[in-house]
Amino acid sequence: MNAQDINGNSTQFNILLVNTMNELTAQAAAGDKSGKKFAVKEANFTKLENLYALAQCTPDLSSGNCSKCLKGEITKLLVKKMGAQVLQPSCIARYETYPFYNGASPATTDVAGDGGRTGKLISLRLFLSPCSRYFFFYFFFRSGGIV
Repeated sequence: MNAQDINGNSTQFNILLVNTMNELTAQAAAGDKSGKKFAVKEANFTKLENLYALAQCTPDLSSGNCSKCLKGEITKLLVKKMGAQVLQPSCIARYETYPFYNGASPATTDVAGDGGRTGKLISLRLFLSPCSRYFFFYFFFRSGGIV
């Protein structure tokens, strides 16, 4: 995680972060056909800096509980830093100003042929911190892995 302070207008960055995380919360809570509740997004902060964000809930949460879990964590991300993450037993939210997931354009990464979500989940495990990798591995294998 990048613990450096935000370069530029931190208020503008926080507005972008909240808007992005709200979008991701809705996408993750809606889930996909397989029931995985996962979303990533890239947003422009300045001409030279982007925001990369991730939101995920465990598959056993309802859409409403996933949304509630993630929304409860968004304010904890407003730390005026270039990166932060919040890990809860049933949801995770993370952002950085560098791509911490595989692929520059998450929407076009489709390793498993299911719209990209499962493939991105596999590649994310390689790039996240040990605690995050545990979270992903635990819930991935608990939910039965790739079908």
